Amino acid sequence: GKGQQDLWDISRDYYGNGTPLVPCATAAQALRQVRQGKTELAILPLPAATDKAPWWRALTKAPELLVFAQLPFDLADAARANWRGNRTGGWAVARLAPEPTGDDHGLLLVWGVTPKQRGPLRAALEALKPVAIHNDAASGCVLVTVTGLLAPEQKRLRQLAAVLDELGVKHRIVGGYAVPIAK
Repeated sequence: GKGQQDLWDISRDYYGNGTPLVPCATAAQALRQVRQGKTELAILPLPAATDKAPWWRALTKAPELLVFAQLPFDLADAARANWRGNRTGGWAVARLAPEPTGDDHGLLLVWGVTPKQRGPLRAALEALKPVAIHNDAASGCVLVTVTGLLAPEQKRLRQLAAVLDELGVKHRIVGGYAVPIAK
């Protein structure tokens, strides 16, 4: 979409010239392509504090889709890349779970959050020692990035799930990715 042309080059660098790419005007269109089986995956922009309508909130209605990678993976190899200075990159989303590498970030999506629940929710999420929290107050969605991939059987997630259930908010693991290599 507009302002995200670098995602094309990042995708081409990662997947190669032989991989067909399908341009999409919006993140919603890209997700729809994947959900309908027209493409295998979508490369979508990383969450930003300035997002007015973040694409990741659509994952509340797409339980089959997960983030499984962050591109570009090798930030130290910028000299050989085709991307035009986009050092933030994008997330790869598909019907594919991330594979643990030992240096990963996991993603948890929480939704149905009312203004009254924001304070207790924030306190509960802090127990995870988040790397980042992206809040879309307009839709009541929160995307949390944590160190390490998440699994339902983990003690930290079971404890948090109990608090979230008590608050009456919905939640699910929405994937994760290997932490990119930096200089």
